[in-house]
Amino acid sequence: MHIELDAEYGYVILATIGLMITNLLLGERVALARKKYHVKLPAMYGPDTKEGNAFSRIQRGHQNFLETLPDVFVAHLICGLTRPLLTSAMCALYIAGRFAYAYGYASAPKLRLYGTPFIVIARLFHLYGLGEMVYSMLYASSSPQ
Repeated sequence: MHIELDAEYGYVILATIGLMITNLLLGERVALARKKYHVKLPAMYGPDTKEGNAFSRIQRGHQNFLETLPDVFVAHLICGLTRPLLTSAMCALYIAGRFAYAYGYASAPKLRLYGTPFIVIARLFHLYGLGEMVYSMLYASSSPQ
């Protein structure tokens, strides 16, 4: 089997690497916070104290990223087949939003909202891109079935 991809798909792969690096960096923040706030594994959250809540906010910033990462990976790689540059730009926007969300949440729960618009825009693009591809494949074909 042979699959041909545009050279611009390289940007999609580069953006995918960006997602992986984001995961590593946000995960490392959780590991460092575990040491700083003395929250040992397997505990997912800190105790209901000032320090425990500080840890939990850092952990939630990463966990929220992980909750959406499978959807984003799949949509990103598929949408990149037809619109590689725009898809890569949307992935960069998503990554920026994720950092703003995680760092904001670590400061105060309401500050996570600064990253939300970037995340939502990127995810809506992915949904639109996937829908456009489905429509094109199933309904816009010029050949009768």
